[in-house]
Amino acid sequence: MRVRAAEVLPLVVLGVLARPPMCAAQWMPAWFEPLRAAAADSARVYPTSYWFEGATVGAAIGGTTAALWAIGLCVDSETRHSSCWRPIPAYAVAAALGGAIGAGIGGLVGGLFDAPRPRPLRGHAGRGALIGVAAGAAWAVVLQCVGPFDDCHNTGILVAWAIPHSAVGALAGWLIAH
Repeated sequence: MRVRAAEVLPLVVLGVLARPPMCAAQWMPAWFEPLRAAAADSARVYPTSYWFEGATVGAAIGGTTAALWAIGLCVDSETRHSSCWRPIPAYAVAAALGGAIGAGIGGLVGGLFDAPRPRPLRGHAGRGALIGVAAGAAWAVVLQCVGPFDDCHNTGILVAWAIPHSAVGALAGWLIAH
């Protein structure tokens, strides 16, 4: 591969013209003064919150919701999708994506509440499991009554959605506390 002078010459000219003068190092820090990071003593200190707990419970419940929807699509479809039975089934991918979205939403919601100390549920497994059960059951009711199904009168489906969501929420809350 031959390089022609017409291709290299503009780059050399640009390099020579863009080179700062020799004394630029003495006055260059003044250019970057607004971009300088704040000193350690003036850095903002964020209060502790329940963001970690919210992210964990949100990931568990979001992953469960997405997996149940994907399994329902694969099982109930008239034409079986070929992506449902591959080495990485569609419901596993849906659970991962739903878990990531749930973690983000749960972290944002948990971050809204101030905590008395970092990792406030540590050592309180029962309280963590109870929070997870409540979050899972509330999410199942929201999905069934307000969400895409809009059918509060079908208690069989409501219970079928509430049990796995509550169980996974309880497990996530219990794991947070340990």
